[in-house]
Amino acid sequence: MSKHTIKGFIVWEKWKDAPNSEAVFRIQSYKPSGTSECYDTVLVREQAFEVDVPDTFNPVPAQVAALEATKHVLRLKLAQELAMLDERISKLTCITNEVTA
Repeated sequence: MSKHTIKGFIVWEKWKDAPNSEAVFRIQSYKPSGTSECYDTVLVREQAFEVDVPDTFNPVPAQVAALEATKHVLRLKLAQELAMLDERISKLTCITNEVTA
């Protein structure tokens, strides 16, 4: 195991129109600017903590899985778009029953 220090910022956050009772505390890697149009973010404090990461940790399988999932989504989207184009071509060509090159 190797120790790694994670540094971040603890923030209090809520949607702009939500009551304070719906706010949450979370950690983020960047210092909040407080200029969001969607939500209010207030810096609570800077924080650092150590975590043990196994020496055998390998991010590659997760990265490959994410890329495969993206490919799958893109294939589905492309198939839908191609089907739409094929349908339009079919409708256009069946009107006159002639195909132009």
